[in-house]
Amino acid sequence: MQTSRIQRLKFIAELIQQASIPSPENKKGNKPKGANELIGITLKEIQDSVSNHFEVINDRQLRKDIAILRNEGYDGIPLNIKIKKSRYFLKENLGLNQVRFTDEEKATMPFVVELLTAYKDIPAVNLILNTLVNQEIDFKFDEKVGKVVEFGSPTVNMKSDVAKRIQKFLLAIQQQYAVVFNYTNVRSGTSNDPRRREEESKEQQIYPLQIRSHLGRFYVVGALFKLNPSPADIRIFAIDAIVRGPDKHEIDTPFDENEKLKGQEVPHVDFEWRSLVLKTGLKDYYTHSIGLYRNYLENEKPIAVLRWFTGWAANWVKEFPIHGSQQQTKIDEYGNIRIKIEVYDTPDLKNFFARFGDNCLTDEEYAEKYP
Repeated sequence: MQTSRIQRLKFIAELIQQASIPSPENKKGNKPKGANELIGITLKEIQDSVSNHFEVINDRQLRKDIAILRNEGYDGIPLNIKIKKSRYFLKENLGLNQVRFTDEEKATMPFVVELLTAYKDIPAVNLILNTLVNQEIDFKFDEKVGKVVEFGSPTVNMKSDVAKRIQKFLLAIQQQYAVVFNYTNVRSGTSNDPRRREEESKEQQIYPLQIRSHLGRFYVVGALFKLNPSPADIRIFAIDAIVRGPDKHEIDTPFDENEKLKGQEVPHVDFEWRSLVLKTGLKDYYTHSIGLYRNYLENEKPIAVLRWFTGWAANWVKEFPIHGSQQQTKIDEYGNIRIKIEVYDTPDLKNFFARFGDNCLTDEEYAEKYP
């Protein structure tokens, strides 16, 4: 659609919208005689305003423009234009699909949808979720390839600076460009002294691919900014440990391969999200994980892990399986349950079991406690 026509459509939409605003008396609930007739605008009034602001427009063309506004809008969102007593007016639509999003707001939508999905069985949440999922909005993400956010039951309130950084990362994922930021190692990332965190931070350069949450913290998962990122180049950064950025990457040559790339075609700062997800194996990177961190070189294949769960923990793992591979192998006379899962043996797995305290036992510990 030509720019000039988009401008004209927007002008017509604004005319109808302004003419549809109730008078102050109506807003207060008063309805003086003749007030209803003041709401809306006639075709002739629209035609005169448009002809004065742009080129002269005839009835037929104007009706076509109004039809376009009804069907697709000037920016892809249809307007609920009604006509009554030969006056056009915009009927308020309380559906969220009528909201016009900025690029930054659109970038956060997949994140919101993924979070709401965890609570979709609640009727009110399901209603909101169905309203937000509008087929006309392209999020540029394919759930079959990899998720935008992996919901991990955050248990703390999100700080405003973390929310702002999540929004920036989501925008970078949405628009598919590399980012740079300063990051403090996780071991010192919880320091309350901003000067210490700044001194210990290092610049990082990545292609951002995904936002994940785990045990109350949010993380960005990305591939190192280099010529051909592989699964070994996946990196995870706690967002609350970022002290500056993220900012859009403006350099086309990877920082650590300048010499190697002489005479070769260098990658662009922009990247194709789906192909990079496939190239780095992100689709299956966490398939056998509990937790977030994984050493790709050490955790190449999952292993069978056996654990006994006793007391309240037995009921918990029965109601909420801890992994998709979970199998119940035994149950004793006390109701204790022995499960088998096939996952990577990571420190996060050990920390997860530690949350159950003495109610999570190895076979050896179980034999000692229940001889």
